[in-house]
Amino acid sequence: MKDNIVFWGTNENNQKILTVLRLRAEDKKVDIWTFYKDGLADEFVEKMFSDWDEIDTSTFPQHTTYEERDVTETDLLPETIKADNTALVIRAEQEWQVKVLSIRLYEMMKTEIAALSEQVAGLEAYDKTLWETAKGYNDKVMLHNQERNITRDQFGELRKQLNECFSKMKSLMEVENKQYEAESNANKEKIITRLVEICAQAEKGQRLGGLFEDLKRIQKDIKDVRLTRDGRKEVWNRINDAFDLVKRKRSAQANNHLARRINGLQGAIDKMEKSIKYDKDSVDFQNKKAQSTNAGKLEMQLREAKAKMIKSRIESKQTKLNDMYLTLDKLKKQHEAEEAAQAKRQEAEAKKAAAEKAAAEKEAAAKKEAEQKQESTDVTSEAPQTSDTTEAPKVEEAPKAEEAPKAEEAPKVEEAPKVEE
Repeated sequence: MKDNIVFWGTNENNQKILTVLRLRAEDKKVDIWTFYKDGLADEFVEKMFSDWDEIDTSTFPQHTTYEERDVTETDLLPETIKADNTALVIRAEQEWQVKVLSIRLYEMMKTEIAALSEQVAGLEAYDKTLWETAKGYNDKVMLHNQERNITRDQFGELRKQLNECFSKMKSLMEVENKQYEAESNANKEKIITRLVEICAQAEKGQRLGGLFEDLKRIQKDIKDVRLTRDGRKEVWNRINDAFDLVKRKRSAQANNHLARRINGLQGAIDKMEKSIKYDKDSVDFQNKKAQSTNAGKLEMQLREAKAKMIKSRIESKQTKLNDMYLTLDKLKKQHEAEEAAQAKRQEAEAKKAAAEKAAAEKEAAAKKEAEQKQESTDVTSEAPQTSDTTEAPKVEEAPKAEEAPKAEEAPKVEEAPKVEE
């Protein structure tokens, strides 16, 4: 719809009048002139209807009435004017309201983005809040451009301001990223050094219980330490490996302790069995001597007393031996259970290693494919672009923390998006 319209109508006295409406969108106003049909030169009338865009109000003859109205009023025309072509007036009324509201929308966004630009201009360090604010404005500008709520020129102005904001914050972001990376690398090296010391002690089988507690403390403290995403992943993998090593050493130590107990108990059983056999042989010897024809009465009594004493000793030893048998059986079962658990853990570790290898290969393949796709996109982007719309910057998803002792991913400062042409 044009900013000027001309139509025939009648006034409150039912007189034929020529009506000219001019929109002043910036002022949100509409100028309304009326002229009596009688007395109007045919040349003037023809000129008014021939080209509405070229209407020059300074050439108007003496007009009958003039009125200024707010474009947002319910009725565009006053009650004293009735148009012959009401559809034309209704359409102008609707479209002019949309145009004025669009200008108001642009002015509001321009003011907000200008305020943002002032804040960004005064920054000395990267501010994530302002970064997110700029992305929010960018999304709005993109949406309004796609929906044709603002003109191409208005979109270009807003886009230019936002790109300046993004460029400034990107430079500050790069400085912060370098500082962040330097601090993160120092933290990573410090943690890894401690983990290497723990693993060295574990290999020697020293204070395994204490080492396990040390790892738990590192695992807890690492959540508050600044690390890059890759650095945090590497540290978590190292912690997982250290935990596995300490657990294996503790399990092996426990198994060795059980094995030593079993061997020691088996040796004690062998000695006890030999001792009982020796005592039984002694009983047989005393009985045999007591029954000899050469033995006197006193000797027989002595030998019988000795045999009785030895039998009592045998019973006591046999009771202890039975207990030793039970204990040995219990230790053997415990040792078998530990060995089965160890075998199961080794099998699980092998499956985990295979799964991690497959995941790493898949990730590498996906990364390679993404790089090839990016290269293709970069080549395409060099061609002249004809689209009026721009792709809004994508917000990265926040990385998800894995359950301990799995690696948590530290959020990394995003790379600045730039609104494309």
